[in-house]
Amino acid sequence: MALTTFIGCFYLTLSMISVASLSMSFDKFSIARGQMEMPLPLPSLSSNTSQAPLFPPQLPSPQITHPQVPSSDQDHFPQVQPPLINSTTLANNKIDLSNFLRDYSANFSSCNQLAVSNIIASGSQSSSPARNAIDNNINTRWSNLGLGSLITFDFGAERFLCNIDIAWYRGNERVINFTISASNDSQSWKSLVMNSSSGTSSESESYDLPDIAARYLQITVTGSSLGDWVSISEAKVFGSLLRNSSANVSQSGPASPIQTLSCTPLGITTVKASGNQADFPPQNVIDNNITTRWANHDLKSSITLDLGREAELCSINISWYKGIERTTDFSISVSNDSNSFIDVLTHTSTGSTPDFEGYNLPDIVSRYLRITVTGSTESGWASISEIKIFGTYVS
Repeated sequence: MALTTFIGCFYLTLSMISVASLSMSFDKFSIARGQMEMPLPLPSLSSNTSQAPLFPPQLPSPQITHPQVPSSDQDHFPQVQPPLINSTTLANNKIDLSNFLRDYSANFSSCNQLAVSNIIASGSQSSSPARNAIDNNINTRWSNLGLGSLITFDFGAERFLCNIDIAWYRGNERVINFTISASNDSQSWKSLVMNSSSGTSSESESYDLPDIAARYLQITVTGSSLGDWVSISEAKVFGSLLRNSSANVSQSGPASPIQTLSCTPLGITTVKASGNQADFPPQNVIDNNITTRWANHDLKSSITLDLGREAELCSINISWYKGIERTTDFSISVSNDSNSFIDVLTHTSTGSTPDFEGYNLPDIVSRYLRITVTGSTESGWASISEIKIFGTYVS
């Protein structure tokens, strides 16, 4: 009787342990599913096997340690500060500044969205292919599980690069570490940008690109503060056609590897103009009020902005007064001493908007920036409502 009771208790205990183990396994499986990007199929192993590889061998992705209770997304990504792209860098690489600017002006027309003839990824979920990143639909995405995943854009021919806008999927929930590289043959790649997303927005974030020409552009995700999923909702590359197809601008740029830091609004400490109407002083272009303006009745009128200290330039936004009614011809020049200015851009406004128009600037370091109005389709007035300059201060 005692033996029978003992055997019964033994089997009862064993059954309880089995049920508990099964429950724990199910809980773990549920948690693992909760860590997935979305309840979508896993990447198809055959999705890209029919395509010839476009990518060179990649270096191992840096390992990022995720604490159980992270204090901040930014804590995972130390700031890297390689050399800036500036006149000193050009000199160190024995590149003449005037030649660099001449190549820039000869090949640059304006920054427009570049057409992508082909897009390929190192892998993707079957429901989130690479082409979703260029379908102009923020509600679709390219996704792949695994840090080190990359996506490559082919423009069909060399294009002069300005900047790239990337909308990171769930970009307001996580910080993404990434690199951007360029190539003309899809085999030899030049590192252009190493950066991190803001982690505060799922809308497009803009990243400045060095002033070079390239046919292929590649984004490699190297880290994330939330899991190992790589997802981009939309990516748009801006640049221009090469005016001189024989020019190899990529040989004029700084040596690899290089990095452009985040382009943020720069403070303007002083504004001076060659002349102005009494009620429309030059200070109006930096008062954050688009209804005021600087105005002067004279072509060749100029306005000079002092950044207070040297900064690597990215771009400039200008709101032209009556910009929807007339086009304005202008030039932009830069200086470090406010006496000797170098022309860096000659351009014409679109004549289609009173809002801001953005113009890419060569990646050099300057303190002063001057805009000179050289022509207008309506009278001889020079009028600017607001100016914003973007770049990175030199520490």
